[in-house]
Amino acid sequence: MKMLFVPLFIAVALIFAIFVPLEFSYKVEWFLFGLYFKVDILSKQFLLFSTFIWFISSIYAIFSIKTRQKEFFFWFLMTFIGNFGLCVSYDAFGFYMFFSIMTFGAFGMIIHDKTHEAKKAGFTYIKYAIFGEILIFLGLINSIESYGSLSFDSFYSSSIGTFTILLLIGGFGIKAGMFFLHSWLPFAHSQAPVSASAVLSGVMLKTGVLGWMRFMPNIQDDTAGYILIICGILGIYGGIYGITQNKIKVVLAYSSISQMGYLVVLFGLYLLNPMDQNTIIYAIMFCIFHHAINKSALFLLSGEILQNGFTKFNILLVLIPILSLIGLPLSSGMVAKEFIKSSTDIPFLIFLIGLSSFVTALLMVRFFTLSMKITPKTNIKSLLIIVLPLVLVSILLPFTITFDFSFDIMQVLPLFFAVVVFLYLEKKSINIPYLPTGDMLLLFEKINIKLNIKKEFNKIEYTHDYENKRFNIFLFIEHYLQNQKVVFLIFLILIVVLSGFLL
Repeated sequence: MKMLFVPLFIAVALIFAIFVPLEFSYKVEWFLFGLYFKVDILSKQFLLFSTFIWFISSIYAIFSIKTRQKEFFFWFLMTFIGNFGLCVSYDAFGFYMFFSIMTFGAFGMIIHDKTHEAKKAGFTYIKYAIFGEILIFLGLINSIESYGSLSFDSFYSSSIGTFTILLLIGGFGIKAGMFFLHSWLPFAHSQAPVSASAVLSGVMLKTGVLGWMRFMPNIQDDTAGYILIICGILGIYGGIYGITQNKIKVVLAYSSISQMGYLVVLFGLYLLNPMDQNTIIYAIMFCIFHHAINKSALFLLSGEILQNGFTKFNILLVLIPILSLIGLPLSSGMVAKEFIKSSTDIPFLIFLIGLSSFVTALLMVRFFTLSMKITPKTNIKSLLIIVLPLVLVSILLPFTITFDFSFDIMQVLPLFFAVVVFLYLEKKSINIPYLPTGDMLLLFEKINIKLNIKKEFNKIEYTHDYENKRFNIFLFIEHYLQNQKVVFLIFLILIVVLSGFLL
């Protein structure tokens, strides 16, 4: 109970998010280049859903994290501070600084269990993350040269080149789980505690999209737009690959790749259609709300299923976000799909939205059938009451806007066909083939591109000649760096030093 200050701290941030007036601003002149905080409609919306999910997840973590609580909540709180800070930052330096804090804080949550698999997942994540930070930093330098200022206000009145746009797309695309840059995601979500997975998938993935919107407002670039649309469409691959997985958290992780493909496509349309950007931004924000609430609820509920198996009550709660993600009538998923369709008149894209709905339905049925096979553990207290607010928001979300909720049989067909497919497989005793988690990383490994964890990682225990004094200084440094707080401080110093090159 000593960690109760964490949800209390986040509760204060949630109250701030609810009551802070639009156009609230504050400047910190004394800190390096200065920090500029401002609450506009974009940051207000991000603050509302993100602090709410962080608050629910922190309460869940209080009761579910049994080992190394202080260590977990150190990283949890650090990641939250980074996330909150980047939402209210209205200058490029502040956004990049808080984005980096969030990035490295998430690493500590991913490796919390200290198992071989958790460490592998953590190092896979951090390699991708550092690569992304480098791309963002390079894009940031080029942006400042074009925009002439660190303030996001100046970003609305200037433009940047295609190369800079591609750097920013790649850097923030890693965080958004964009296809081809997504392979860290199934490892990280499967090994992190469920309370961490909820914020990683529900909130942190969306900060990549926020980065695009902050650094590329009012930008038109056909090349980048088409690249994003293609990558978003290929996100369906994540959904198809996820069907072959046999762990519920991994299935949810691959589902996120597929679902985030919608947002990638929408931002591609944003870059192609400068006249329709306001409409597309509205669609992007609703899709972000929809995916954030439902996916974070599912991750927390997956923790409940892993502990207690399927009960009558958690089946009911699980079905609500599942049906919403599929896009059944009266759900936020249905509204999200209609927003996406209204953002484009390209028939092929509309067809692919329907195909993606079917893949999502297959994934959710796969998640449900795997959940039914889980053997409950004994004497585990149910935490369903903590997840209930997220499920209620999922139910109410589609009614927060004015929308025509007329029933269309086509909205039910993806679920119907998905159920038929799984019933047929069950009747014929056909097992879905298992493919190893990692997909693209496995491909890179086979063609000897060393983007994955080195094979030597399997020999994680090292031996040294402690009697040899020549190694003493190196052994001391290695031992010192095993303290994660020290590593974080070093990273923070490096971030600040690197940021100095902006001017």
